[in-house]
Amino acid sequence: MGDYVLSPKVPKYWNSVKGDILNLMASMSFEAYSWGDIEQVDLTGLKEMMLLPENEIVVYLSELVRSGDVIHDNGWYQIHPDLMKEYYDYIEYLMTVDIDDERLDELHANIQVPSTDKWNISLWTDAWLKIHQPDITLEKAHFYLDGYLLDAYIKFLITKAKGTIIVVIPFLDMITPTKLLIEAATRKNVRVVFVTRFPEKPSTRRYLKELSKAGVTVLYHKHLHAKLLLYDDEIAIVSSMNLLVGATAGFSWEAGIVTLDKKTVGIIKDSITNLDLVPSKL
Repeated sequence: MGDYVLSPKVPKYWNSVKGDILNLMASMSFEAYSWGDIEQVDLTGLKEMMLLPENEIVVYLSELVRSGDVIHDNGWYQIHPDLMKEYYDYIEYLMTVDIDDERLDELHANIQVPSTDKWNISLWTDAWLKIHQPDITLEKAHFYLDGYLLDAYIKFLITKAKGTIIVVIPFLDMITPTKLLIEAATRKNVRVVFVTRFPEKPSTRRYLKELSKAGVTVLYHKHLHAKLLLYDDEIAIVSSMNLLVGATAGFSWEAGIVTLDKKTVGIIKDSITNLDLVPSKL
């Protein structure tokens, strides 16, 4: 096993219904928190993820608001920053340490868990799946994600990529995944390539200019409609999701297939590089 830090304290309410609600809210903000923000969620978003009747969720939320652990503002809920740090530290710890050895042996025969700086993105994926527990396995090279989990996994992969991120998205806003791409390019020296349509709206041109200034390679294709993401030439996602406000945090129902099959990833990458792409002149 690798060298690991000591376990942080178990967060308040952990392994309780309130803790499940807070864990969900913290997971939705996990990547945003890395650059100093906390995402909000409404009751609809919580209902989609929680296997509880709406009236029970409302009761628990009301109690958390009264205790000051959750901030409520005009129909939106946000975990308190201090409590967010507790959950962030503990979730990060679980993803890097608390991994079942037998499960790893099934997936990566004869591999010892390396220190986190040596992890590849498929090992990070296994850790992420262990925490979020979607109804899938990695026994095959492809799996399906939808709703909040697809959005959360995309943001997670952006933070863990080390080499190259290729994004093929027709439309974008300055939302969490967009900001994380900027952070990856500026702070983590990740090569980010962003393929999109020619921008029509002034706001889109502004966002693309921010990406270019951050060192992101912006390329255009006028007939683009596909939504593809590739990470470190190891993982590809084919989905319905644009980087728009309505698509993030599970607010609109998006779905996609994730593949770790190297041949498939290579074919997807080749299909992008064979496009007639125009460099940005922003």
